[in-house]
Amino acid sequence: MNTSNEVYFSSLLKTDYPKVYRAIVDVLDRHSIKHGLLESTRDYWCRDYMPVQSGFHDYIQFVYHPDYLKKERQYETDSTTVFDNAQALTGIAPTSSHLIADGGNFTFCRSREGKPVIVMTEKIFAENPSCSREEVISELRVLFHQTDILFLPWDRLDKCGHTDGILHYIGDGQVLTNLNVYSKQITNQMRERLRSKFEIVDLKISDFHKYSWAYINMLEVGDVIIVSGLGLPTDQEALNQIQDLFPNHDVCQVNIFEIVKKWGGAINCLSWTIRR
Repeated sequence: MNTSNEVYFSSLLKTDYPKVYRAIVDVLDRHSIKHGLLESTRDYWCRDYMPVQSGFHDYIQFVYHPDYLKKERQYETDSTTVFDNAQALTGIAPTSSHLIADGGNFTFCRSREGKPVIVMTEKIFAENPSCSREEVISELRVLFHQTDILFLPWDRLDKCGHTDGILHYIGDGQVLTNLNVYSKQITNQMRERLRSKFEIVDLKISDFHKYSWAYINMLEVGDVIIVSGLGLPTDQEALNQIQDLFPNHDVCQVNIFEIVKKWGGAINCLSWTIRR
């Protein structure tokens, strides 16, 4: 369920990885998709610290204070910078939530019955130890207007615990997933929970490796999808399948292996998309 039509990136991406940034922007320009830069950020991962959009005129600003930056707080973009960037670009003041959460842990879908669903991992409960599970869920339901929320188990080996590397919504109640990199127990739990609302389409590549999640972590904006390339033989396999799944999109690929390997994030993580 992606209706975004604008996309923004940290200005650091353009500065530190100009070739990657140029390759992404060239695709966007070919399709006349509006894009821009976020200034004064402290790292590249604007998907996580920028507000989560809920409706055309609602943006939810969660507390960006991830545990994986516990020893690297210099990379933590402060809330004032986020708020100023968001309001300047949208003209709307985000609604603040006291919950600690990353934007990459909010994947918007529609169930087989067509009902809006947000898929998250249960890491959000660990990130908010002062709140009960019921309190966290209640807050999310208020913020997202009673949208269904499906929680997947959190694999503790995945320090970020985001869903944007686990699944991507295809449409018509279907999700593309990358579950083969998890333990059998975690995989079975994820499948069972996802099947309660969606038809699962597995990523089909000849070799699953520790970076294959990056194929799922694609940027979708307007009628364009940009798939993360890793410089591996499986790049073409993933691209072919995603092109078949999205026949009405221009699906292309940009190699960002150096970013994925060094920082552990891919193209969706690097972007903040909005719709208006």
